[in-house]
Amino acid sequence: MRFLRQASFGPTEQDVAAVIAIGYEDWIDAQIAMPATSQVAILNRLGTVDDETGHNDRVEAWLESALIGPDQLRQRVAFALSEIMVVSQQSGLFAQPYGTANYYDLLLNSAFGNFRQLMEDVTLSPAMGVYL
Repeated sequence: MRFLRQASFGPTEQDVAAVIAIGYEDWIDAQIAMPATSQVAILNRLGTVDDETGHNDRVEAWLESALIGPDQLRQRVAFALSEIMVVSQQSGLFAQPYGTANYYDLLLNSAFGNFRQLMEDVTLSPAMGVYL
């Protein structure tokens, strides 16, 4: 249970059963192999428009992916990266929910990759350019 509290945003009964059945290493391998839950895809499903009301949709997309996304380990790593490589939706990105979601998807897709490539991707990100 402690492992899943650290590796996810909260263990479910299914997660606990999976870790018991396959073990820590295989659970981590399965999580790494799992595709990212895209926030841009969630915004598209919600019919989000790039404006001030889209900010709430972007928050909803984050909550949905973090709380019920199957890729929990990736979500936790991307969240940790977002605390280090910060952009804010409270500045120039406020009315640009797709910009912020696209940046977060970049972190999700790079969560288990090469740090040097992650730094380059973040540096060249339009959202980071607007934020800076």
